[in-house]
Amino acid sequence: MFKLYILVHGKFVVCLKSKSNLNFGYKEKLLFQAYIPGMRIIKTSDKVDFVINHIESDKRKMINKRKHIIIYDKWQGKISMDIYHLIYSIVRIHYLNRKLFPIHAACINSDGLILLVGHSGSGKTNIALQLLDKNKKKIFSGDKTIISFASNGNIKAIAGINVVTGLTKDIKHFNNKNKIYYHGRSAFLLNEDKIASPGRIKAIVLIKINDGKKEFHKINFTKALHTLYPFFLDIVNADTIICEKDIFMGTPPKDIQKYLIQMLNKALNKIPVYSITGSRLYIVNKIKNI
Repeated sequence: MFKLYILVHGKFVVCLKSKSNLNFGYKEKLLFQAYIPGMRIIKTSDKVDFVINHIESDKRKMINKRKHIIIYDKWQGKISMDIYHLIYSIVRIHYLNRKLFPIHAACINSDGLILLVGHSGSGKTNIALQLLDKNKKKIFSGDKTIISFASNGNIKAIAGINVVTGLTKDIKHFNNKNKIYYHGRSAFLLNEDKIASPGRIKAIVLIKINDGKKEFHKINFTKALHTLYPFFLDIVNADTIICEKDIFMGTPPKDIQKYLIQMLNKALNKIPVYSITGSRLYIVNKIKNI
């Protein structure tokens, strides 16, 4: 029998259960930290908000019973990669219910916190690591950043991911004795002295690595609003496919989109948004001067 309790935001508990004995070591723990922002693993909990129950079976399917999911699948003692994504989808709804937004963005400290926003493969992680390695900056979050809005339009980064992940070929030169490898990717835990503290966001930067271009400009209000909206809801990672045929729908709570638009309207009148396309060195140098 296997039981794992994950505490998110100090309030929300997800329990992963299986009648099988599942492997759970350093690699599995790191992967949970890499995909679920603001989480920690706890020994047990009297209160459980969401249960995922795995049953070993050749007949692969998911049954969603609202706050209780049953997965029939042949795991053979290993936690499926689907689960890391599924728990994030569940946690995302928890955050949105509390008007907190899990942005698909890295966050670094360069004389103030800066959100690095971009689609998967745009180079967010690589740029954050370059700023850490060569320019002695700190990273608040390697991939997903939880933010809250203040009534005056400020945005505060309140939680993130202190595990760096990326394609192995892209981050192979960042040596770490505790690095793990999975499906062509690598992950490692940041040292505590490399992690930035929570705080106010001073700027937002949309980045894209492209060695053939050099483009840097401030984005106007209207374009920034339309561009950032899906990133703030993390629409791309909302749904999770389970057993290659069933879908957990990460439908946001009612009226949260309207609230997000209202708050982005306030925030973007105070916080500059930039677009930078170019080589790693070009992007890093521009960010350093923001």
